[in-house]
Amino acid sequence: MSNLLQDLKYGVRSLVRAPAFSGITVLTLTLAIGVNSAIFSMVSVIFFTDLPFKNTDELALVSMQNPERGIERQTPSLPDFIDYREQTGQLEDMAALEQRAGALVDGDEPVRVLIGAVTANAFASWGVAPTLGRDFVDGEDDPGADHVVMLSHGFWERRYGLDSNVVGRELKLDGHPTVVVGIVAEALEWGDLARIDVWVPMELSPTARRRDQRDLLVTGRLVAGATMAQAHAEFLEIGESLADRYPETNRGWIPNVQSFYDGMADDGFWAVLLLLSITVGLVMLIACSNVATMTLARATGRTQELAVRAALGAGRARILRQLVTESVLLSMASGLLGLGVAHAALVGLTWIAGGNSGISSFFSMLEIDRPVLVFTLGVSVCAPVLFGLIPALRAARADLASTLKESGRSSGSVATLRGRRLLVATQVSLAITLMVVAGLIIRALLDVRSLEYAYDPEAVLTLRVELPEARYPDLQQVRAFRQQVLERTQAIRGVVRAAWVDARPLADAVGTASIEIEGAEVRSAEQVPWAFPVTVDPGYFDLMRMRPIQGRLLGPEDDVGGAPVALVNAEAVERFWADEDPVGRRLRLSGAGEWLEIVGVVSDEVYPDPNNPVVPSVYLPLAQHTAHAGALLVETVGDPLSVATPIRRVVWDIDPEQPIADVRTQARIFADDLAELSAISTLFGAFALFALVMSAAGIYGVLSYMVAQRTREFGIRMALGARGADVRAMVVRNSGLLILCGVGVGLAGALALARVLASIEPTINALDPVVYGTVGGVLLGVAGLSAWIPAHRATRVEPAIALRAE
Repeated sequence: MSNLLQDLKYGVRSLVRAPAFSGITVLTLTLAIGVNSAIFSMVSVIFFTDLPFKNTDELALVSMQNPERGIERQTPSLPDFIDYREQTGQLEDMAALEQRAGALVDGDEPVRVLIGAVTANAFASWGVAPTLGRDFVDGEDDPGADHVVMLSHGFWERRYGLDSNVVGRELKLDGHPTVVVGIVAEALEWGDLARIDVWVPMELSPTARRRDQRDLLVTGRLVAGATMAQAHAEFLEIGESLADRYPETNRGWIPNVQSFYDGMADDGFWAVLLLLSITVGLVMLIACSNVATMTLARATGRTQELAVRAALGAGRARILRQLVTESVLLSMASGLLGLGVAHAALVGLTWIAGGNSGISSFFSMLEIDRPVLVFTLGVSVCAPVLFGLIPALRAARADLASTLKESGRSSGSVATLRGRRLLVATQVSLAITLMVVAGLIIRALLDVRSLEYAYDPEAVLTLRVELPEARYPDLQQVRAFRQQVLERTQAIRGVVRAAWVDARPLADAVGTASIEIEGAEVRSAEQVPWAFPVTVDPGYFDLMRMRPIQGRLLGPEDDVGGAPVALVNAEAVERFWADEDPVGRRLRLSGAGEWLEIVGVVSDEVYPDPNNPVVPSVYLPLAQHTAHAGALLVETVGDPLSVATPIRRVVWDIDPEQPIADVRTQARIFADDLAELSAISTLFGAFALFALVMSAAGIYGVLSYMVAQRTREFGIRMALGARGADVRAMVVRNSGLLILCGVGVGLAGALALARVLASIEPTINALDPVVYGTVGGVLLGVAGLSAWIPAHRATRVEPAIALRAE
């Protein structure tokens, strides 16, 4: 223990005497350990965070796939859920959850809440007991049952201050008098479930929903002795029978049963996580190789000191322990500071995620918990092995007699120089790999953000209004409400035009619908045409600057008493009508319902969606397809948010109990939709910048040392008449091969990672010549500058002084 304390004290004094080396080393390792800890926190959430459900290995998640439409994961519909629950023999306690917005009145001002509607058995199936009160009971999800509600723990705390007397209280939810029967356990404040404010029983009526309205999270538990594979095989058979019975809505849809743990994220998520893990590993290697370069240089400069210590009786093991102790001190200090960097990185990623609920909910779960602390400690302990052990071994093996006889003369063996050159080449190769991958991601993001729109998304304010059926049982009341809001909103100062739409682009869930074209023959499920149905009022096309290509636009004549009509966009015409004229033809959605006459073709809407910038769409008149949920789009002059308050007053003047939800500009919606790609590009951009700086510092450090070692040689060359330009060219030429080798290896690694990235995100071009050329040029430029500066410094030394230095 006394020797350890002595090593620690001497190590601290030694590092304090070299502030530049210590500061740069700690800064380098802090950044590397920080980003590694931040990424590991994502791994920790997936692998080490306890799920809020009991016996999660028995809990199955049921989802849907449609390979023909390129849909890898979709939730089931309520009618399908009821059929699955009645026919399955492999799963029991099947439960369902849907999320929707609602209006809660328990005071002077209506409050918009997010409702989690669940089957009555959901909490019992998940193994989650209420904190207060009781759970839902059988029968409360039957049509016509009494209205009851459970409050989420977070909403209970925010609105009622954890008042236990709230149980038994009556409030009004979506116009219905509703009794609070319990408080949901805090354990369900997890992931996307944490956004739910109140929980209600789901009305289990198979006729209340369309079979193609797929919006339920469905879980179930394996019966005794069953396996996930057996349950999956059974659901495939049930899915085939449903496709035969309901071909218009179920053809092409395949059920998928997997464990809840496996179903939390798709293959793309795991691939991104793997790619990030590889990337931060490369960042750590770059940092350690850079620090190893500096440690080698410092150890060479300390050969006289270490030789004297050896002459005074210190053995090689003792010297090695001292040097490793210094490395551990640097690494542990970096680990402590790295936790701060990790926390800042997580806060930054959450901010970048913005209003994207799925991404921000995931990032909100990230924290510096025990597994992250253990990981950071492990990295801090292992890092000295990567950057400090080899220099320490080399320094401890120094020959005592030869080192003392040199009496201060600079030395550097061929093996030492070869090791430093190898470290530099490694840094260059790793840096160019990260820079290419980051460049490809950033290029994809810039391509999406550079899309041109026919309208100005910054000038369009959007807000969601969902009318409760209890207060608006007659659809004519819904139409009257919307018409009043529309007229009064257009009279607000600063408003140019306004329009209603059932779903805002990229903000509100819009399911695809198969369409049946009158007279068209469909030979297989792969040939079934599909489109996004969008219900709008006539002013929508003017607001979105959508011009008619053929026929006419929707107008006032397309009201509830008019002939059923529809518009299609140019993308739908190109896919499904080829060279035919669709105007006058008829179609119907999901192969059911009334036939709709196509009265016009409109230009496409462009979305900042990397996978689907343009999709086939069918536009329906809002008067003929009235629904209780909708969104108001308002084009303004000046700041769109300045009209939000007047619009609220308009709505509350008409209905004091109607809340307004999700007030955002269309530009903000687009930005939130790109939050995932923005977060990933920010991460890789930061990694690439770090790698570039570290590789430049490594090249500069090694070449500076090599130039210092050759000071006498340069002095002789210049004394014999060599020009400064010749000396500079010689130094740069000697380093050029080293840098080119690193670039070649790095490009090969970048290509391999780029292909993996392109398989995750098809819009990324793994062979983008602009990115490869730009990254290669930048790195060669930076590396060339890092090599030229030491070379230029060598030519500024007077020959006589250089010769006397030895």
